Amino acid sequence: MSDDRASSDAAPPGADAGSSNEGSSNETASNKNPSPGNGASANASPEGAPGEGRGPSEAKHRNFGTFGGVFTPTVLTILGVIMYLRTGWVVGNAGILGGLLIILLSFGIATLTALSMASITTNIRIGAGGAYAIICQSLGLEVGGAVGIPRYLSQALAVTMYIFGFREGFLAFFPGYAAYGFAIDVAVLVVLFGIAYVSADLAIKTEYFIMALIVGSLISVALAAVNGSMQYPVTQVGWWGDFAGYTGSTGGGAAGGGSPGGGGGASFWLVFAVFFPASTGIMAGANMSGDLENPRRSIPKGTMWALGVSLVVYLALAYWVARSATPAELTGNYQVMIEKAFWSPIVVAGLLGACFSSALASAVGAGRILQAMGEHHIVPASGWVKQLTKKGEPRNAMLVTGAIVFAAILLRDLNALAPLITLFFLITYLMLNVVLLIEQSVNLVSFRPLWRVPMWVSVAGTLGCLVVMFIVNPTFSVVSVVVTIAFYALLVRRHLNAPFEDVRSGLFVSMAEWAAQRVQELPEMQERAWKPNLLVPVRDESVLRGISTILQGLTAPNGSVKIVGLGHNEDEQILSDELHSAGGGAQTADASEETTTSDEANVAAGAGSSGAASSDATEAVPAAKGGSETRAARRGTGSSPRSRRKAKDAASENRPASGEPSDEERGDEGRGRATKRRKNVLLSERLTALTHSFQERGIFATSTVIDAGGYAEGLIAGMQAMRGTFFKPNVVFLEMPEAAAATSTERRAEDLRLITREADREGIGTLLYAPHPQASLGQRQSINVWIHDRSPDWRIKMKIGNLDLMVLSAYKLAQNWNARLRLITVVDSDEKEDKARDFMEQLRDLGRFTDAEVCVGRGSFSDYLAEAPQADLSVFGMLPEPDFAFCRRMVESTRSTCLFVRDSGQESALA
Repeated sequence: MSDDRASSDAAPPGADAGSSNEGSSNETASNKNPSPGNGASANASPEGAPGEGRGPSEAKHRNFGTFGGVFTPTVLTILGVIMYLRTGWVVGNAGILGGLLIILLSFGIATLTALSMASITTNIRIGAGGAYAIICQSLGLEVGGAVGIPRYLSQALAVTMYIFGFREGFLAFFPGYAAYGFAIDVAVLVVLFGIAYVSADLAIKTEYFIMALIVGSLISVALAAVNGSMQYPVTQVGWWGDFAGYTGSTGGGAAGGGSPGGGGGASFWLVFAVFFPASTGIMAGANMSGDLENPRRSIPKGTMWALGVSLVVYLALAYWVARSATPAELTGNYQVMIEKAFWSPIVVAGLLGACFSSALASAVGAGRILQAMGEHHIVPASGWVKQLTKKGEPRNAMLVTGAIVFAAILLRDLNALAPLITLFFLITYLMLNVVLLIEQSVNLVSFRPLWRVPMWVSVAGTLGCLVVMFIVNPTFSVVSVVVTIAFYALLVRRHLNAPFEDVRSGLFVSMAEWAAQRVQELPEMQERAWKPNLLVPVRDESVLRGISTILQGLTAPNGSVKIVGLGHNEDEQILSDELHSAGGGAQTADASEETTTSDEANVAAGAGSSGAASSDATEAVPAAKGGSETRAARRGTGSSPRSRRKAKDAASENRPASGEPSDEERGDEGRGRATKRRKNVLLSERLTALTHSFQERGIFATSTVIDAGGYAEGLIAGMQAMRGTFFKPNVVFLEMPEAAAATSTERRAEDLRLITREADREGIGTLLYAPHPQASLGQRQSINVWIHDRSPDWRIKMKIGNLDLMVLSAYKLAQNWNARLRLITVVDSDEKEDKARDFMEQLRDLGRFTDAEVCVGRGSFSDYLAEAPQADLSVFGMLPEPDFAFCRRMVESTRSTCLFVRDSGQESALA
């Protein structure tokens, strides 16, 4: 891999930035074979991800196999200092059965996690970083980084702990060098990072030599057993120990994690907490994921073999020390294994080699975790940290890691932080089990692991890690969780862009489906759960920009906007031209000739008189500028960038995406269809951009384009298509037709009446928006809700006629605008005034609109319009057949933008 590619964000996955055509063809070929991972295609895999589709130069440097890349570092990390200095102490305190139980329980939790990791690894194209890469590709960069940053730091600090262990093990046998402790630490650090800095290949070869020393030490133990060291019956340590703690005087220090139990006794869980870190080396091989020839095969196989071999070794050693030493020797001498071996020097060499190999594996793995986080811009100076040499070595990341380790060495004692280091490892293992549990629960078709395990494995692994965390140290467990959450919150604010897909959307979809199934079991009417889900039809996206303010006011924070782009129709070009303006503000001469009686009738019928406001008569929904995304109604464009590009390319070439004869070849009719298709594609792209702007303001928004004939036909088709969806729209938002040419105005008016009738049948409410041509929404400081004269029946009922959606819409706007809300009615007598005021006050109190002002006017409705308090928005009821002349007159008379509302019957202002 070249340096250019390593530092280039634009390089495609699996190919060098400056590679030849051979590399490009390799990538192209890989794109034809998508990975069976979690929905990501081959060309969407993480940068530098090994596996199918790698460029030639990249593949050349990723050549570690199962034995060298996974088994060796994993088994050497597990067969470490605890095996040499703590196995006897564990058996001496817990007894033979207790000791075996602790070993089996520790390895059981590690094995569950390893099985979870194996299952996930065989389902994805894992990139560099081991567990970090796994978590990122399942739960996103934010979660992966939140776990990866503390894991990296704990891995770097673990290197320091192993260096301290090496030094104290060395001084235990060569006490004459005690004055040179710091020099020994630095010397080990220099040798350690010198090897790691040169290459991972040299590190692996060094580990082969250390493995030979450890094997030699185990042979020495076996020879001791053959030559009579097992002189005591196995029962002499007891089946269950008395947990005496530490009873000797020789130190273990950092080499063994201090003196657990001190002289004051121990407990089963304390002994377990001391031993458990021995089994946490299972990630040593996975950390090399970016350097493995076949990580999908090597990580599961190498890790499980390392666990199996290590478990056999620990069980055999537990049995050997139980029969080779007295209980006093086991609890009072950490070096009992060395002293009882056939040839002690080789065991000492194995102990020092184990400390060095664990430190080396941790250093190599830490550098690769940091480099992987640099690839995804998780850490500061990512552009420098992520760079690789021509041989694929993350030397910049290794320099950072070396600096951190050296700074930790200067502190001289990290025993206080040892539990925190262990807990960050445990959080990583916990998240691996959680990832598998989520994948299994969501049950997406993309989850097809080659290594499949039952769900109880991930459940048991998750619970096991949680229990162990609080056994090891409850206080540090809370600290580690808080630190992880803090990193997550920080990364969420940075809006990271992942070069791969994850399963979060599938998880939330599954949760929504589960919730939808539960909701279907409940009664159909859910008035208390009502929230505005607007359907907004759009022919020209510029109109949508003009009404975005009121749409946001109606839906924030929990509502939604479903935008339906209505495809262009040649016969309706004049209507399309109308929508280039905000519309609705002009008044015609004949509109002013309407009588006062007509105005009052409109208000009475529209605002919900007892005769015209029954639940049957008010189940209407406006359909101006409304739309909801549904796959059944989607036509001509997809939601993904790739599908949009494909449709756009096909349209620009005047040909269908299926490869059929081009429209140009079919004459004028075909060219017309091509032009229409291009307009629809362009509309879709612009609506997508506007949808994102709604989402950035916290409004859930979706968009689609429907090509089903005319304006009304397209919107009605959309409403009908969404009839069976769970999250269907409940309000259609329409805009007043302009008072322009008589023909076009009447045609649009008829369309809106047709849409309103269809909304009634579909059980959808209707909002008709009539903006004032000069004032628009004004300062958005006051809203008037006009309620008709309900005489003689002013009683409050649960169904209050065509008032529910009116009041709820006005309340939402008042809340989001921080505006004053007024409830206004007009009556013609003192008796009616008292009843009307009582009704309005009850409506305010029962509806909990505590800040609303009640206004009762006297006289005729048309006269009072001029006297009423000025508002930025006036809200009226609407007839089943909208009277647009009346609507325009209200805009003029109130000197404000107006909103005309018709209930669906599904809302309740008193619920």
